[in-house]
Amino acid sequence: MASRAPKAKQAAGEPPQTLTFEDIASSKPFRFTVGPQKREFTIHPALVANQSLALERLVNGNFKEAQECHSELESVDEETFIYFIQFAYTGSYGYKSPLPEKAILMGDEDSDSTPSSLPGSRVFRNNVSAIEVPKGESYFLAAPGLKKEPDNAFLSHAKVFIFADFRGVARLRGLALQRLGNMLKGAQLTGPDEVVEDVAELMEYCYEEPRPVDLTKLLSLYAACKVNKLWRSETFRDVFSQHKELSLSLVGAMVQTA
Repeated sequence: MASRAPKAKQAAGEPPQTLTFEDIASSKPFRFTVGPQKREFTIHPALVANQSLALERLVNGNFKEAQECHSELESVDEETFIYFIQFAYTGSYGYKSPLPEKAILMGDEDSDSTPSSLPGSRVFRNNVSAIEVPKGESYFLAAPGLKKEPDNAFLSHAKVFIFADFRGVARLRGLALQRLGNMLKGAQLTGPDEVVEDVAELMEYCYEEPRPVDLTKLLSLYAACKVNKLWRSETFRDVFSQHKELSLSLVGAMVQTA
């Protein structure tokens, strides 16, 4: 019979317990089949169990997954799950560094369009600054998360946030939302249309179905500050017209930031 992973004793929202290398190494590897291509990943279940109560029940409970040391996550994409594994082992995640290194997404905008000079932008910046990331621990040295840079780093952070929110991984949830907010703050929407389209694609993904309020609030505040630049994207205009929630939250954010 497979050795059971040490149980996560923390209450919801509290930092994970401290694991020893003995705890990690003595837990039988757990297999995850991820995404529509059914790519298989292996991870020590002690680390999985330590991330949240929901994941602890997955690897230690009385369900089929725990008995077979295997779970299928068809709706999760490979990139997101790789970031989760990286986070479980290192306490952080990223392509190469804490923030993805897509140069055109970072840096200051022209002086007449920096976040600090836009109406209501202080509300957005304060919202990002207020995001809390619970403390955690690192068990291994950080290593690159992916073999290649993600196509849309905004979207990558949003998907990690949604994964963590659904499974109750509090620290990863806060970390992903914080990084998304910081990346949006530094985005140069006056540059290549590619960046505007990346943000528009992010909006489309986050409003195509109900998402956590923390995420949609962050995006609506950002869109309220940048609507004049985002509006040149046909994708953004389509999302705005098709999703009533976005249009209502955007108007509400514009009133709040006026």
